[in-house]
Order: sequence, then structure tokens, then C-alpha cells
Amino acid sequence: MKDYKRTRIRNKRQKKGRAERRNINFFSIKNKTFIYSIIVLVFVSASAFYVWKYAPWGLFRIEFLKAKNIKVSGNRSLSEDEIKKISGIEGKNFLAVNLEEAASMLVGNPWIRGVDMRRRFPNKISIAVNERSPFALIKLDNLNLIDEEGVILSRTIGTEKKELPVISGFNENISMKEGDKISSLNLKTGIETLKEIQGKGLIPVSDISTIDVKDPSNPVLTVKNYPGQIYLGVGNLDEKIKKLKAFSSNKKEAFPLVSYIDLRFKNRVIVMPIKRADKNKGDIL
Repeated sequence: MKDYKRTRIRNKRQKKGRAERRNINFFSIKNKTFIYSIIVLVFVSASAFYVWKYAPWGLFRIEFLKAKNIKVSGNRSLSEDEIKKISGIEGKNFLAVNLEEAASMLVGNPWIRGVDMRRRFPNKISIAVNERSPFALIKLDNLNLIDEEGVILSRTIGTEKKELPVISGFNENISMKEGDKISSLNLKTGIETLKEIQGKGLIPVSDISTIDVKDPSNPVLTVKNYPGQIYLGVGNLDEKIKKLKAFSSNKKEAFPLVSYIDLRFKNRVIVMPIKRADKNKGDIL
């Protein structure tokens, strides 16, 4: 009679032994490559993380990557050194410089309307600025320099700017600072009047001493080499200036002391001499 129980035990041991031998061969040979791959992957990942984390403060601090070659264009009133200083990029890392932040710092200056900044390899940064131009002076608590949009450029005036026309006749007690834009109908009228005179070449703006816009419907000029004040009114400035020039060439000697010249009426010029007994009437020319 066969001993099945013993046979089963013997066969079971044989299978177990074979399985153990196969497992030993699997871990010692095939998984060796797998383990090496895991090690390499961990090393590469750690290296990539280190470069990403510390490169801007370590690797990129190489001397030749510093932003030294900075080209400035479009500036007239501000110097290149002033613009570089305002941008805050000189000497910084070429790749780490935040151009958007630097541009924001530049347009925060009242003299700069806009800016275009570009990075050019290996270490060049170009700054093209669009500057505001001095247009006139306005009388607040003191004289302030403005551009043609009414933005205050400076609250201290150099001697070279004092030849610009002075706009007066609005609230002189408002508190403003450099870079603020004055929103005033009176000022807008003064600026538009000066721009039209300048654009049409009617009178050199440098010859206009003041323009009073207390009454926006009647800007009043004082002009070099012309007697008294000049009442302009609104509209048809080219025709009015032609009448003014005709008066200047023909009647200047006849009325050496003039209080004002009124150009507001069509086809005539009203001249009011100083100290006239009848203040309500003038000579019609």
C-alpha cells in the first residue's frame, strides 16, 4: 500500500525548494538594475531641485551675467544715470532682473509717460523711455511745471523753464504733488488754447507771458511786444490773431498805453486805453 501522505510531503518540499531558488535568482540579478535606476532617478531629481531652488542666487551670480550693458534711449530731460538709478537694475543679475517691476518704477517718475524694456543676450538690457515734455507753468501756491496733459512734472522751476507761458486763473489753494494730474476745466481751456496757437504757428509760445483762464469762455493773453491784455474768447483763433497782428502793425504808436485789446467780436477790434474816463467804451478799429 502506498503512503500518499509521505509522498505529498516529499513533493511539497521539493516544490518549495525550487520556488526559493527562483526567488533568490530574481532579487539578486534582475532587481539590481531596477535598484540602480531608482538611485539615479533620485540623484537627478535632487540635482534638478537644487538648481531650481538655488540657481538664481548661486549659479547665476556669475560676473558676466550681471546687467552692466544698459542702453537708454528717448530721454531728453532725465539723464541716463538718473534713469538707470530709478530702474534699479544696474549691477543686478541679468537673468534674475524683473523687467516688469523695473518698468513700473520708471513710469512712477512724473517725467516718464511710458517705457519699453527688453533683455538682449548675453548681458544687455535696453530701456526706451517716452518722456513728458514741459509745456507751461501753472500758478498754485508757487509756480509748477506741467506737460500738455496737465501732469505736474516739477514743483521747483529752473531758470531755463521760466520762458514758458504761465497759466493762471483757477484754484491756487489745491494741494498737489509731482506726478498728479490737474483735472480742471479752466486748465484744460488754457492748455487747448496754447496748443492751438502753437499748432497753427499764430504766435511763438515763447512770446506768450501769461494766459488767464479764470473765465473759460474768455482766455486772456499777455504777449511780449503787444500792449495790454488780449481778450480772445473762444473759437476762430487764427482770424483773431490776424486781427491782432494787423492792429499791432498799424495802431501800436497811436495807442501806446492800452489796458486791453478785445478780439471777441467779428470783424472788429476793441481797444481800451489806460485811464480812459469812460471805462465802458473803447475805440473800435
